[in-house]
Amino acid sequence: MEQFYAGVSSFQAANIVYAAGALPVFAVENCAYSGLNEIAVQDIDPSLPHGVLMNRIFREGELPRISQTLEALRRHLPERIYFADPAVFSLCDDTLRSRLVYRPETLMTNQEDIRFWKNTGIQGVTVSPLLTAEELYAAAEAVPGTEFVIHGHLLMSVSARKLLTSWAARYDKELPEGRPLFLREETRSDRYPVKETAAGTMIFTDYVLESFDYIRSLASHGASAFYLDGSFLDLQDLTDALCLYRALLTGSGTEEQIKAYRSSHPECREGYYGQETVR
Repeated sequence: MEQFYAGVSSFQAANIVYAAGALPVFAVENCAYSGLNEIAVQDIDPSLPHGVLMNRIFREGELPRISQTLEALRRHLPERIYFADPAVFSLCDDTLRSRLVYRPETLMTNQEDIRFWKNTGIQGVTVSPLLTAEELYAAAEAVPGTEFVIHGHLLMSVSARKLLTSWAARYDKELPEGRPLFLREETRSDRYPVKETAAGTMIFTDYVLESFDYIRSLASHGASAFYLDGSFLDLQDLTDALCLYRALLTGSGTEEQIKAYRSSHPECREGYYGQETVR
């Protein structure tokens, strides 16, 4: 049975995507590279099955705080703990290690790396969404339990510098609170979501990745874990996409439904499925 995971920004959204058949995933405060709103571990209701993002790279001075966060997660026992820094793996006991999912964003591009991390006893690995469909199929066949990002804005760039704050100070501007911000080049109309946290600045793709034409093939090659990122997305759009992916896997989804979704969401594209980026 294929499992869906959905990044969410609120507890209300978590309940809705859980009811729609996906495990909600929260971005842990000061621990995630994500466009989601960050949530403190102590605020998460442990009675609702969930996952957490801890996919930042950490400085040495932060490790005591990360140990405290992991201790709090031992009491919560989330279904999945996404990480990118090997320090998280080192600081976990066996109970938490069995729940870890290695997610270095765009860096996981070959089967040997996937096998290496799976052989450490962690739960799974998230493959880079920058691979072609054929490369993703090969990864799904090679290592069972591998996860694939199928929907949402993709993380393009991360800087440890607080670029928005620096820009605002340089031009004596006020940054609006509680509203998404976008970058746009002078000669283009594309709008790239940008977010600044205590850890730095992140830039995301202007488009929303969609995988309606590929999810059945991924599943037929052995994929059983799929991730939808709700960053900057309307909750209804996220749940509509989730329901359509489920319908496509069960055989009840139709080409007409795909066309209707694409027609109302022109920001959706198929990403790099047909375009080689890693050589």
